[in-house]
Amino acid sequence: MFNTTEYPFVTDLVKSMYNQGYKNYVCYTNRVALYGINNYNLYDIFCRFSKNAITNNNYQFSFAGSDNILFSIDSTAYSNNNTIAKQSKSTFSATSITIDSREYILSNVGTYPNVIADYELQTKQYDEYMDTSLNNHLNLTDYYLIPATILLIVAINLIKSIFRKR
Repeated sequence: MFNTTEYPFVTDLVKSMYNQGYKNYVCYTNRVALYGINNYNLYDIFCRFSKNAITNNNYQFSFAGSDNILFSIDSTAYSNNNTIAKQSKSTFSATSITIDSREYILSNVGTYPNVIADYELQTKQYDEYMDTSLNNHLNLTDYYLIPATILLIVAINLIKSIFRKR
């Protein structure tokens, strides 16, 4: 599972890449390889983004096309008095990867927790709120108050001028 420092970093990265056109993603921890017998990798999180479809078949993810980006993240930099994780960004040409079933996965492919679905829902709710709020502020009855006030002032001045002539 992503810890409390990693999760916001990863979700912000996913949202940022989504807004750049990379609508499909898979982010996963790399704890088994990092802390297991094969301690060969310095990165403990990987995020793969694609503008094309990603398919999933039981922890094997397949990538179509060549417009794919890989972020390799060393989140342990947080514990070394750094404010951001160390990361490496590159393109990748692998057509498929297999993720260990013990790793934690965020993805909009399959049944994994989906950051983008939540992000789109929040964006939609915000847009609807702004539309409703704007409509409430542009209520036409508010605009009738200004002419009514002007008309009242004119009527009072007219009545004053009539009584002055007497």
